[in-house]
Amino acid sequence: MKQFLLVISIFLICFSSYGQTTGKLRVEFFASPEQQYGFDQREFKAFNEQYEQLEFEGNEPYFVAHKSVGYNQRDEVRFVIKNKKNADFSALDFKIGKQKLYVDTSTFRKDTISFTLPERKKDYSLEVFYSQKLIGKLNVRIYSQKVENVIIVPLVNSAVNKDSLEDYLNAIYIQAGIQFNVSTTSIFTSEEINYDLLSNPSKDNDRYTNQMIAIRDLYFETHPNADKKSHYLFIVPGFVNPEITGYMVRNKSIGFVKELEADEMHHTIARQLGFGLGSLNDIWKDEGPEEGSTQNLMDIGFGTHLTEHQWESIRLGCTSVSYYDDYEDVQTNNGIIAYYFWEEDDRGNINFSKNLLGAINRPFKKNQYSVYLDIDNFLFKPIFRIFGWIISILHILAFLILLFLSILFRRKLFARWRDRFLKIRVVRFFVRIINFGVFLAMFLLVFFLINTAYPMFEVNEGVMKNLNGLTLSQARNEIKINDYSSKLEEQTLGSEIVVKKGEDWYLKKRKQVLYFSLTQDGDSWRNCKYITDSDFLAVDSKNYREKAKSHYLVFDYLNEKGEKIDQRVFNHLGNDITQKLELNDPIKRILVFVNGYRPTSMSQSFEDNFADIQKNGLEFPNSTNKIYNFDRYDYWRPWNEIDVLFQNRINPAETFYADGHFSVSTSNHRSLIDFTSLSSIYPKRCKDKNHHVCKTTQVENWSTLWFKVDKKTVDLFNLKSNKHGFKQRTTNGKIAGRNLNQIFNELPNISSNDTLYIVAHSMGYAYALGIIEELRGKINFGGLYIIAPENASAGKVNKAEWQEVWQYGDDFESEKEKSPCLIDGVAPQTKVAGLSPEHRIFIPKEKYSIKGFYDSHFIGYYTWIFKIDTAEKGHIRQR
Repeated sequence: MKQFLLVISIFLICFSSYGQTTGKLRVEFFASPEQQYGFDQREFKAFNEQYEQLEFEGNEPYFVAHKSVGYNQRDEVRFVIKNKKNADFSALDFKIGKQKLYVDTSTFRKDTISFTLPERKKDYSLEVFYSQKLIGKLNVRIYSQKVENVIIVPLVNSAVNKDSLEDYLNAIYIQAGIQFNVSTTSIFTSEEINYDLLSNPSKDNDRYTNQMIAIRDLYFETHPNADKKSHYLFIVPGFVNPEITGYMVRNKSIGFVKELEADEMHHTIARQLGFGLGSLNDIWKDEGPEEGSTQNLMDIGFGTHLTEHQWESIRLGCTSVSYYDDYEDVQTNNGIIAYYFWEEDDRGNINFSKNLLGAINRPFKKNQYSVYLDIDNFLFKPIFRIFGWIISILHILAFLILLFLSILFRRKLFARWRDRFLKIRVVRFFVRIINFGVFLAMFLLVFFLINTAYPMFEVNEGVMKNLNGLTLSQARNEIKINDYSSKLEEQTLGSEIVVKKGEDWYLKKRKQVLYFSLTQDGDSWRNCKYITDSDFLAVDSKNYREKAKSHYLVFDYLNEKGEKIDQRVFNHLGNDITQKLELNDPIKRILVFVNGYRPTSMSQSFEDNFADIQKNGLEFPNSTNKIYNFDRYDYWRPWNEIDVLFQNRINPAETFYADGHFSVSTSNHRSLIDFTSLSSIYPKRCKDKNHHVCKTTQVENWSTLWFKVDKKTVDLFNLKSNKHGFKQRTTNGKIAGRNLNQIFNELPNISSNDTLYIVAHSMGYAYALGIIEELRGKINFGGLYIIAPENASAGKVNKAEWQEVWQYGDDFESEKEKSPCLIDGVAPQTKVAGLSPEHRIFIPKEKYSIKGFYDSHFIGYYTWIFKIDTAEKGHIRQR
């Protein structure tokens, strides 16, 4: 009996040990003192959502730690084996995917074990198995090195040591694979700025103070060649509130740091770059851990730790450099259709944890709805695309059938008429040409007839099968490049909503104002639901109801009883504009620059043109009809800052830039080949302005074969108006006008009391006419300044509706016979229809050195406009 009990006891002990080993054994990773990069493990409940969570038998929830490692580099990590008593270490396996790693298990009896992570080029997970059972995991992020430039600009005497600061920043930000190059400038001083204590900035790190804006703007005005791809930190005396040591707007590249002792200043700069570069926030905000309880960089104290979530945010922030906060110019990105992406549960609730506007993704606007075709007929299913045109099985069948019929017809015809008309070789050749032309015409006709059937498959509402299973980023990219519609733009403002439910994406086309509701649950909000859409913006709490001229999101906040207790309005950018509904509408002057053609080459020799075309491509793509609040294409600013000269005269409250660039095929040149051929043979400016030898030019003539003949230089131009091309640019200008109208009428602005001034150059003239047509009656017209317009006579200006209109350019009629070398060869000048000769101002005769085929057209040479006396025509008066 005693022996039996002894056997039973031994069995129970063994069973207990086995259960302990297999049921509670687990591997937990932590940072190694020898690590080069970063390590992040879950320490606070507030961050639970940032970590993958696993459930192990008989254990508490297991939160998977994160490790960052350099691209194709090794790094150290440590781990402990919990509850390892009686464990058989030979049963442990370390795997990356299906690959088993060799691990020396002889050290596993120690409390902590060091482990060298292998070289890899992509993210991976290191998994630990015991007897094929998962007991531990580490998610590894692989980061290629990104280099960011930081420029320290002291406004006071400062002992910043760039080398020690650089080492300090790199030691912290290597966690995200970021390396900094730090440089310092001399002290920046100016009588225009008061360098006393800075006023206290916003606690939300969302906007700059007027002092900060003044310092920033003056610095860049004083240093026009400053590197615009760097982050700038100004060292200042301090802030009114002595507790504030630094400030940087989130996701922006301008910061202000108080002069401090070296160690404290280094840490303050590192923390402020977290706000600016990484768009990070104070760690304790948004229901985070208690202030001062962590060693995180974004907490108080001198912590330097960054979480994996912060690593990713910092990496994303490296993609752009911006110096202006979102409040300096309240405007939306422009486009007639606003796009929204979000995820819903089965009850229609939008999934969000803390950041609601982050959950409602608003990546872009476009001028048209996306086109999704649900093609269930195999004959119409796309096989491939050519220049955006769908090629289907039906297209190929039509081609083959028509080709067969064409060949059959030609053979029948030849067989019947070979001994008559077709015995003449020339007749047979022309019959073949005619037959091929008929075949091509028939195929094009059938091709377009087939394409007219595709709208039958267009989905305006419902499941988007081609997006099934895609991530948000993938779905967003699919929609962004979906531009197969033949329409340039939609006629009315609207919204396209793409909603994910489970693995499926659903399409909804709605009006420009979207309404949502949130329900109160204690101190938090839950159950955010999309309610309805409207073309009216109605805010009951402000007693406001107006036809919406832009895109908005309205959130109704409901208490637990379902009663509305608050309303907030956001524009498409996510800016809260609720309070702006009550602001008075300011009267403003608005200046719009409309650029013309943007060439890839300005050379005058065939060899140079050919080299430039090989390097840059034939032409830049046509305008997307978007509006910018800066010189997007460096069309104006680099050339004597001519846009600044106009701004100084007009003194506008707001300045915008529209892109009127279109192919040379829309000009009177008709083709880039014709233009480059003309520019290569056109005579250069005569050296003696009193003796012109440019009246004729030698050109090759097909009738003379090897010989050149003299031709009147002016006759080299194709002066026949390209009305179709001019209309194309005008039509696209209307789209830009609609986008401008959105911007002009962003709350609290209403454009009816504003005054518009337009500066248009070259092809931009036709484009500007489209803008004017769209804005007529919606804003007051002030001044229209037309510089070297292309095909000017094709458009007409109503000078009576403008306070002043001037056309600047060369004197084509006067110079075409006696001095054609001075003519604007890019756009030979004709008078704008609707203007009298008194409204034309020619390039001054004394400006001989800036005349010629290119020079007479070059916008940088038109600074002479601002030297016209006040009593002379063409003077732009100071406002």
